[in-house]
Amino acid sequence: MADEDSITEVTQGPGGGFSGGDTYTEVTRQSLPSKIGSSFGGLFFGLILVIAGIVLLFWNEGRTVKTHRALEEGAAAVVPAGPETVNAVNQGKLVHMTGQADADATLADPEFGISARALRLKRSVEMYQWKEDEKSESQKNSDGSTTKRTTYSYRKVWSSSRIDSSRFKKQENHSNPAAMPYREKVFDARTRFGAFTLPPTLVAKIPGEEDLPVPDSPATVPASLQGKARVHEGAWYIGQNLQEPAVGDVKVRFRIKKPGTVSVIAKQWGNTFEPYITKNGREIELVAAGAQSPETMFAHAVDENKTLSWILRGVGFLVVFIGLLLVLNPFVVLLDAFSFLGNIFVLGSLVQGIQGLVAAGIFVVSLVLGLILALVTIAIAWMFYRPLLAVLLIAVAVGLLFGMRFLPRRGKIAQQGAAA
Repeated sequence: MADEDSITEVTQGPGGGFSGGDTYTEVTRQSLPSKIGSSFGGLFFGLILVIAGIVLLFWNEGRTVKTHRALEEGAAAVVPAGPETVNAVNQGKLVHMTGQADADATLADPEFGISARALRLKRSVEMYQWKEDEKSESQKNSDGSTTKRTTYSYRKVWSSSRIDSSRFKKQENHSNPAAMPYREKVFDARTRFGAFTLPPTLVAKIPGEEDLPVPDSPATVPASLQGKARVHEGAWYIGQNLQEPAVGDVKVRFRIKKPGTVSVIAKQWGNTFEPYITKNGREIELVAAGAQSPETMFAHAVDENKTLSWILRGVGFLVVFIGLLLVLNPFVVLLDAFSFLGNIFVLGSLVQGIQGLVAAGIFVVSLVLGLILALVTIAIAWMFYRPLLAVLLIAVAVGLLFGMRFLPRRGKIAQQGAAA
């Protein structure tokens, strides 16, 4: 076995089911001193993660409250209006309008000869490329070192972004093109909304896109793609063999946003719209497909705010939990220093059992501490952003604690009364 952190074995073999791929296996050994050093390095990174998670949790509570208050302010300030005429009285006000959004011209992608009367035309590009998958397994040795076996598998996939093959462990026979031959592109129309014009920021928020199949006719193939492109599943396929794609082959698809009825809540500014700035500095700019009331639109925005809040709370807790695992990991690694005792006194199973219990205990401790830190952070944030609600929650919690303390006493009193 080689010294610490060295490659001790490299093997290559078939791809294990990956079409046209293969595998590359690397076996490394990390000595006990190196493991201890790495674990203490991870400790500092873990502390950074814990702090980052706490900051995220605190910021998220403030973001949630500010957004909620901004939406409440907007719901109270919104003015109903119609898009048929530009009413100067509503200049600078938060208005709600429902009307027909229509493109004033046909959108076209001249490079691929595609056109449509739409609010937005989007070109998406996928290229057939090599992709590297990594799988690792670790095994502890009797001297406290660790042997790590990492297998890299290679397969071909369709990807909308370039995969950098220069970072692959095995670059030979796994080279991807240096760049995407075509890029994703968006074409926006000047969108009429009655007497108004919708800005691109609002058009981008209109939900609902539809596929735009390319016409299956040789006459529609642009001159630059003659002999290279053909229609396949509603898209341009640029390559030699549809049944056996080669690395570098490309698919180009198109999607559109069709004209239709939309509802808008934003600040009227001239004959267009801008984000409405609330008293706490938050922006309101809402759009929905179809005819929707302002109450429905604000209710949907409130629900989205709540959903995002819970997602970020989960992310914050997970970051804190992972950070605590890294902070406490040195205790598990230090136990490896006593693994030799298991061999000397024939107590290998006992030592491994203790290590397993410690690792499980650290997992549980990290989980509980992470939850406590998350809850405490949220409570402190509420004291800052929602003091009245925080005080109420603390009062309820204290009441429950006192109630739990008196339950055993009441039980004893009841038993004494029954005995008498």
